[in-house]
Amino acid sequence: MTPLTTRLECMENLWNGYTFYKTPGARAEFVVLVVLASSALAAATTLAIPPLRRRLLRAIKKRRASLYPDPEERDGFLKDMA
Repeated sequence: MTPLTTRLECMENLWNGYTFYKTPGARAEFVVLVVLASSALAAATTLAIPPLRRRLLRAIKKRRASLYPDPEERDGFLKDMA
């Protein structure tokens, strides 16, 4: 496994347009790793901060409520949202 300092240097070089990874597969693997780490950090931050968590859960609930064809059922589902 590559040491963390080497990975951080590679991230900096990737952002600057150059990478130490010589094969396209290794470069793609590194890019996927960066994207997954960024997504995980963003999701963890969203779930840890209460106002962002409420906004996220409200958006999920509204999306689920849009599946109800009957407006009365949808209103009943969304009733507890404030």
